Amino acid sequence: MTTITRLDPLTFPLSGSRLIEASAGTGKTFTLAFLYLRLILQHGQIHAYHRPLFPPEILVVTFTNAATNELRDKIRRRLVEAAAVLRYQYADHQIDPLLLQLREELKQQAIEDGCELSSYARRLDQAAAWMDESAISTIHAWCHRMLQEHAFMTGHAFNQMLEQDQSVLLQQAIEDYWRNFCVPLPIEQLELFKQHWKTLTDLRRAIQSVLPFTEQIPISLTPPEQLFNQYITQHRQALAAIKQAWREQGWIDQLATLFEDAYQQHLFNRNQLNQTNRRGVISALRQWLENDAQVWPDKSNNKTWRYMSSAGVMDIWIVPNQAPVNHPACQALTQLSTQLAELPTVSKESLLAHALHWIKARIEREQRQRSELGQHDLLIRLAAALQSEHGSALAALIRQQFPVALVDEFQDTDPVQYRIFDAIYRINQCDAATGFFMIGDPKQAIYAFRGADIYTYLMARRATDGRHYTLNVNYRSSASLIAAINILFNYGEQALPHGAFRFRNTDDPDNPLPFYTVEPSPMAENMALWIDQQPSPPLQIWLLESAKIITKSRYQEQMAQATARTIAQLLIWGRQGRAQLLTDGTELTRRPLCASDVAVLVNNRQEADHVRTALQQLGIASVYLSERSSVFDTALAEQLFIVLNAIATPFDESLLRQALATPLMSLTLQDLEQLNQDEWYWEHQVERFHTYYIIWQQRGILPALYQLIGDYSVAIKLLTKTDGERQLTDLLHLGELLQTTSQTLDGLHSVLRYFSTAITEAKHSYNMAADEQQMRLESDAQLVKIVTIHKAKGLEYPLVFLPFILACHPKKATDIPLITHDAQYQMHVHLHSTENIFNQADQERLSEDVRKLYVAITRAKVGLWLGIANIAELSQSALSYLLALNSNNLQEQFTAFQSHITLTPPPDTDLTVRDDVTSAALTPARAVFMPPLPSWHIASYSSLKYSTIQQLDLQASTTAEQETAWEAQRVDAADARSDVALTPQQYIASSLHTLPRGSQVGTFLHSLLEWAAAQRIMTDSGQLLSGYAAAVYAASLRQTMIIERCSLRGLNDWIEPLDQWLTAFLQRRWQLSNLPDYNGQIPQFSFADLSSHAIQIEMEFWLESCHVQIEILDRLIQQAICTGQPRPSLVPRQLNGMLKGFIDLVFEYNGRYYIVDWKSNWLGADDNAYTETAMRDTVLHARYDVQYVLYLLALHRLLCLKLADYEYERHIGGVIYVFLRGTTSASQGLFMDRPSSQLMTTLDHLFNNQPVAAVPCV
Repeated sequence: MTTITRLDPLTFPLSGSRLIEASAGTGKTFTLAFLYLRLILQHGQIHAYHRPLFPPEILVVTFTNAATNELRDKIRRRLVEAAAVLRYQYADHQIDPLLLQLREELKQQAIEDGCELSSYARRLDQAAAWMDESAISTIHAWCHRMLQEHAFMTGHAFNQMLEQDQSVLLQQAIEDYWRNFCVPLPIEQLELFKQHWKTLTDLRRAIQSVLPFTEQIPISLTPPEQLFNQYITQHRQALAAIKQAWREQGWIDQLATLFEDAYQQHLFNRNQLNQTNRRGVISALRQWLENDAQVWPDKSNNKTWRYMSSAGVMDIWIVPNQAPVNHPACQALTQLSTQLAELPTVSKESLLAHALHWIKARIEREQRQRSELGQHDLLIRLAAALQSEHGSALAALIRQQFPVALVDEFQDTDPVQYRIFDAIYRINQCDAATGFFMIGDPKQAIYAFRGADIYTYLMARRATDGRHYTLNVNYRSSASLIAAINILFNYGEQALPHGAFRFRNTDDPDNPLPFYTVEPSPMAENMALWIDQQPSPPLQIWLLESAKIITKSRYQEQMAQATARTIAQLLIWGRQGRAQLLTDGTELTRRPLCASDVAVLVNNRQEADHVRTALQQLGIASVYLSERSSVFDTALAEQLFIVLNAIATPFDESLLRQALATPLMSLTLQDLEQLNQDEWYWEHQVERFHTYYIIWQQRGILPALYQLIGDYSVAIKLLTKTDGERQLTDLLHLGELLQTTSQTLDGLHSVLRYFSTAITEAKHSYNMAADEQQMRLESDAQLVKIVTIHKAKGLEYPLVFLPFILACHPKKATDIPLITHDAQYQMHVHLHSTENIFNQADQERLSEDVRKLYVAITRAKVGLWLGIANIAELSQSALSYLLALNSNNLQEQFTAFQSHITLTPPPDTDLTVRDDVTSAALTPARAVFMPPLPSWHIASYSSLKYSTIQQLDLQASTTAEQETAWEAQRVDAADARSDVALTPQQYIASSLHTLPRGSQVGTFLHSLLEWAAAQRIMTDSGQLLSGYAAAVYAASLRQTMIIERCSLRGLNDWIEPLDQWLTAFLQRRWQLSNLPDYNGQIPQFSFADLSSHAIQIEMEFWLESCHVQIEILDRLIQQAICTGQPRPSLVPRQLNGMLKGFIDLVFEYNGRYYIVDWKSNWLGADDNAYTETAMRDTVLHARYDVQYVLYLLALHRLLCLKLADYEYERHIGGVIYVFLRGTTSASQGLFMDRPSSQLMTTLDHLFNNQPVAAVPCV
């Protein structure tokens, strides 16, 4: 039997693959953040990961963008908090006990490691500062990143766009299918097709339901016309065989004779089978037999037909046992209905499969042509790449990039996502070199409609057998509520053969989805809803008693009223101070109950409307929140469309009258009547709408809407309504969306077409609303919240009402596709229904409903209300299964739980909470005062010397290539040469003296070296080479690259010389004689020796510049660099903003970091021109000294953040300016310098706007 271990955040092993099951409210996010903290610190002795990690190395996967941002912020705060604890910045009583214990263990670890406790705090500070680069993302965003970063191994195109909404593409593909396969069908076949899908909308609905399961549905290559032809042939043959048997046997004549003789002999009741009806059946049979195309006789299956068949002849025979039951003609008539019903039919399964795969292929073709990808395509592409011939190498690269991964909400993983993770982290093997931690709660797996598959979770559970951990302390709910929930689910776990969550197999003692009781936190004992100084029962059930089945409509109406009345009573008591909340166990936090503490959880909008109506009748404002709650799916959106349609055509009388009559405009009946009676008043309205038309054309739709709101006092009138704030928020939201959309559309009517389509799609969409379309909640913070259970997952509320907890939707045979799973947890998708398939699908539906019930009741902190009644769906509901309820005396069945559950009848007294609102006046808009903004700009090294801010200041979007081009132009100007097309006739091996000069060639040389640094190749012996070493090894690839680039620039004669030069340059062993290391040794290396992990090309940096005076910067540099040597002065000015730049190359060698800049300057015709003095003069004349000092300052600041033990003298190697044309000279073409640490400290102060002093000359 599988064992599970209580998780201790301090000793949890941080390697291998492990599964963490975190029940609701047990601190899953807290635990994840703490494990992240330990990975940064390499904490845990034998349980620690084998090396400390930084945020970019720890992959954290979540399933929504909102969760990603929230988790990143929580982890950052946790890192900062832990760093402060390690520095003793808090008193012990203010600190989480877990962090106190961590500090004690780190003190011991610091002694063993021979370091200070403060070094761990610095590491945490660095990690917190690095969180913006952390690998925390959604699964789709991460897959997109992997496809781009490993494009060669995944076959992913570089320029593919990610399309979030593919509904338009789907609609186009379905329309193409309809045109290609349905429209050309003959009438007879088209009628057969329409028996399944009458309209294009019906077909789209069917395709949308099966599209996520395309991989599991077998391909059908037979088009509809061929299927129909096969069907028609088989159908006609089978029908003809039936009729032939009737002709050959003469059964019609036999029936006529049999009943005519019996009639004459008075053998049957003539009133029941009179002569007219009898002859009508015989006539219908003869007509059917004569018409080869007729399938059913006209009189089939009526009473006369039955009386003449073996099935009913005894009912009319005077002596029943003498009835001709066994007469062949009577038996044939009985069998005819069955035979006709069993005639061959068109396979709907084959039709749907053909349409599905054709449409899917059409979508993929369109995506390739448009270079687009959908969200699900990202998963499919990466999963396929990991299963390809390069899959093992790709998985190894990703493991190296992300040695540890944590997957949040793992219960929502689908099979494709699991294949990706399993291919990378080999879950079954529990590899100690990596860490893969799955965190989730299978009891909360309720997103099957999105493709999430709990059976995938169970596969992971099986793969990690023996490595399961649980969190068993609930920090959300009160102790009494936790006890009540434990009682309910423990009953199901112990009393029911399949356990509470229906996964226990009676033949297998191991339950893959058990229920473990949770314990309350120490603060939970006093948590409660207090009414008149007494704790209210935590779990209350409204029981609507009835011996007969209660209709669904009555159940919804009664429970909605019970909810509204109870909330009204509680809110009144809250205002009176009688109802108070204590939600964290401390008396100091006791406060009166208010509307924002209340949530009503529902299944859908229909239930929400019942509750909202009941609340509104009692004057209680509420807001409905749903994952599909698009602002376009509102009555207000339809009204606004009518108004905007009138604005777009202001002289159309009918449209204008329709607009003015909308509830949005809130005109009274007297106002509307005045439109008919007062011509001037009517003209005034026309003129107003014409004004809006002009504003819309000139300034946009939003200014026109603002003008309308002001002219008709729309905001004031809306605010007098119960849900006025909600409507006003939606109105402004719609205006903003339409304003944004109008910027990409041409004309007013194109905006209206978009608006109309958006409204239609929102009403019929099965998908979540896009983030920008979801209803805003700024004005609803203090309202009662009506939330769908799916939307409420992950949230918590002090008081929760579940008035329709028995509502469910049992599977129907027509619910295609039907999804089932086998014993190995493999999914099966069925496009047809059999009794076994249907029953299994409905049982899996019930299992998910039980999990949905668990999610619903665990949202509450202190109070929970459920609505129970004897409804038709009772036996099929989750609560009925869990508690083994039936319709006989429900009250008696709850007696077993009476110690934790309070049964009460639904309240029947209305109480009004409405505030007295007669008018709402908007306060005047506040005046905006903004002091003049300081001059703030983005600058670069080039702008310091060559121009004013306005001319050459960089923009945030400036690229490394642009920076390189600008520098090359300056080299061109310094050389004072034109781009002369020279040939390498005097070319000396491995030198570039005769290479053409100018900006284009300088950029060209930069690009060759960038290409070399980015190479990866596998050698014949299987060794993976990367960086410069790979460029040297890959001779054919290097030559191809040089041929292509030289051809584009007219340098065909230089192809072979450049190949020789580049190879020699990368292999040449450099001696940094002017840059001895920390121990006085001269560094010697070649670029080919450097690991790809030790180099960073085109490193971008941003330096904050706070009122930096350029003349002071220039003076400091001239004092410290080449003191006394002449050079141009920098133009005086002030820098305030950001200083941006790109460093050609930064590399690490023997623990020291070096800056390299490539220079293509032409100093002379041979090596003798590249002396140290000549290079120094060039550097000073071009003021490259300013450039490399700023580069070094950026590197200095970066290493201060990244290295816990950073010291300038020990870690900074220096700057190397490589004059590429002089690399074979005695000077190696290297200008080297290493400014003093005092200069760096002084510049650091200068850029922080702190006082500076002179820097000693060196």
